[in-house]
Amino acid sequence: MKKDRFLASLVITSCLFSVSLFAQPAYSAYTLDQESEIALWSDYIKDYANDAFGYVSRANIHYAAGEYANAIIDYDAALNIDKNNTDAYVKRANAKYQLNKLEEALNDYVAALEINPSLPEARFNVGRILYDAQDYNRAVEQMRV
Repeated sequence: MKKDRFLASLVITSCLFSVSLFAQPAYSAYTLDQESEIALWSDYIKDYANDAFGYVSRANIHYAAGEYANAIIDYDAALNIDKNNTDAYVKRANAKYQLNKLEEALNDYVAALEINPSLPEARFNVGRILYDAQDYNRAVEQMRV
């Protein structure tokens, strides 16, 4: 009886091992370089938790990998530290735009423009959202300023 249980467990274990050899690896949106950069920025954030730069840098990697929700989380953290960080507002807006959260993106672009009215990327993207909403006159006006 013991021998039968042992053989059965051996067969099951070998089957599981065989299946695991042919199983596809879990999909990761990140390249190995991006994963190592995220780890480095995470270490930086541990040491300098009150520095928005680390969060923005890590968020940029998430954004580049198409992980927009993760990017937004880090941009939020940066803005909690530095409410006047126009880079974080514009890039968070870009991530929200990618997730089709157009009104939220527009609010972030406007917030960045209130801090610095001469940001070309923010101004252009406000125009792009207005254009998408078929408000062509305001879109052109926004892009010209």
